[in-house]
Amino acid sequence: MKKLSFITKHNISLPLLLITVASVAVLAGIVLNFIAFQQGFMHRNNSAFLSADEQNSPGLQSALSLQEAFRNVAHSITPAVVNISTEHKVYQQNPFYDFYSHFFEDVPQYREYTEQSLGSGVIINKDGHLLSNLHVVRNATKIQITLYNNKKYDAQVIGVDEKTDLALLKIITEKKESFPFAKLGNSDFVGVGDWAIAIGNPFGLNASFTVGVISATHRRDVGLAQYENYFQTDASINPGNSGGPLVNIKGEVIGINTAIASPTGANVGIGFAIPINMAKQILPELSTKGSVTRGYLGIIIQPVDDTIAAVLNIKAGEGLFIREVTEDSPAKKAGLEAGDVIINVDNENISTVSQLQQKIAAYKPNTRVKMIILHDGKKKTIKVTIGKMPTEENIIAQNTDETIKPWNGITVQSVSRSLQQEYKLDASDMHKVIVIAIDPKSSAKRSDIQRGDIILGVLVHQKKIQINSLNDWKTFINKYTSGTSILLSIKRGHKLMYIPISDK
Repeated sequence: MKKLSFITKHNISLPLLLITVASVAVLAGIVLNFIAFQQGFMHRNNSAFLSADEQNSPGLQSALSLQEAFRNVAHSITPAVVNISTEHKVYQQNPFYDFYSHFFEDVPQYREYTEQSLGSGVIINKDGHLLSNLHVVRNATKIQITLYNNKKYDAQVIGVDEKTDLALLKIITEKKESFPFAKLGNSDFVGVGDWAIAIGNPFGLNASFTVGVISATHRRDVGLAQYENYFQTDASINPGNSGGPLVNIKGEVIGINTAIASPTGANVGIGFAIPINMAKQILPELSTKGSVTRGYLGIIIQPVDDTIAAVLNIKAGEGLFIREVTEDSPAKKAGLEAGDVIINVDNENISTVSQLQQKIAAYKPNTRVKMIILHDGKKKTIKVTIGKMPTEENIIAQNTDETIKPWNGITVQSVSRSLQQEYKLDASDMHKVIVIAIDPKSSAKRSDIQRGDIILGVLVHQKKIQINSLNDWKTFINKYTSGTSILLSIKRGHKLMYIPISDK
């Protein structure tokens, strides 16, 4: 069989010929379409491009009705959405400190500068109270909000909740003013496929309005907060949207936009919002006490994996395994022991850590709760009196000098966005305690503590102390003087380790 070839008398190749033919066809199409357009335009005698029948078609009318609904939402909700600008002090290691400190005593170990950040919020009553994310205002030394009409006010933090990443703020005014506010909806009625409208200030662009749908509900174990029950949406959420409202088609706030999942830092269609009912549940305590009282058991738990299931002769994923019971805790008093498995709480089967955490936290202290557990291979029903979760210290703007004073040569800071990017930290490391400087002449330096280490805890005098925030670290260093021998629990990259620091 002969090979087929196609070569013109001018030796034009086949690809070039095909390109030429295609170009002519495209050009002809453009000309014919232009002629048809002109004929149609003239036929309609310069009137609307759609005929009367087309304009009155059910499809077009439905689309226009939806468009009008979106316009109404924008008109009603936008005045209640604010831009939040914050300032906070951060400290950066002097890159020449390690070298020059060997020769000069007065070399500064770190430099102080002011870092600014942007976020969003939504006003929820005429008095100027507004909801946002805690991570938007954490450690802020100054908070300024800008309304949709560009009027600026200072604001103060009224209450915060670390475990849901929510903050309640109040606009500061010299005289009483009435502010536009948003209506809070009922997030229990939100379902997958519902319209979702995100409003905020991404990248500082005031009152941006984006539309999508609810992609999923009850998203847990995302790694953003301790109590998670997020809506997932594809409405565009970008940096600066945090704290702004997620709204339904009726203009009601159904969530507070919190975070995105993105390898680039920009929107890829996966955003997360805190359901507004979670915020409504804690608002009374935030406004009156500044914090939230939650139920407490006093146990450390983990899912039942294949290994645990094989040992206990149960199904993997059935219940939660108790690794440790805190002394003098409600769990201890009720007879719970390490090795027990919690199967059911108040007639609800338990399968995930976040599910149990949120269920127990929702109970008021002194509530009696029925549990079904697996104890020594047998099911057992017990009653537990829920306790009060240990009070968290205030985590809003602190005295910076006290917060970062060196201890055993270690200077720390709360993990900020810039530090997270610099050290390529996980999202779960945000706002934890990070080492930013080490005195080269200290025992910490000799023990190989490094900048970028995340401090998780301290073992001192046979006592374990968890370090979850700068306040935890401050409490520890105020109690134990510099020079105390300790074991420091740290996270370095993805490795967990204990490092001894001697007083010698």
